[in-house]
Amino acid sequence: MMAHVIEHLKNGEEVLVKLLAKLKPGGYLYVEYPGIRSTRLPRMKGTLNFFDDETHVRVYSLTELYNLFLKNNTEIIKGGTRRYMPNILMMPLKVIHNLIKYGKILPSIFWDFFGFAEFILIKKK
Repeated sequence: MMAHVIEHLKNGEEVLVKLLAKLKPGGYLYVEYPGIRSTRLPRMKGTLNFFDDETHVRVYSLTELYNLFLKNNTEIIKGGTRRYMPNILMMPLKVIHNLIKYGKILPSIFWDFFGFAEFILIKKK
């Protein structure tokens, strides 16, 4: 599992290829990252928009990562915008929880609702 890492790397594609070399045949890899849609979301302290996080160095797309994985002996199992319905349904409670626990609303509770992240699940052939 590699969640919200590659957007911080200038050489994310190279890192993925090296990880694939270590993955056994039949092994799975899940990669999640802020998608292009995240660049158009409102700005919010924390990270709701890709550009809110100064450590983000690269926007990746499904197409380029699909092509990278297809060139490297993998099968694409699933990919797209991450929208986990339980997170969306729990959003009102998460707002209350955030206000009680942190005194503010953390932007990550809105990620599934707005489609902040994209994901790819692959299997090595």
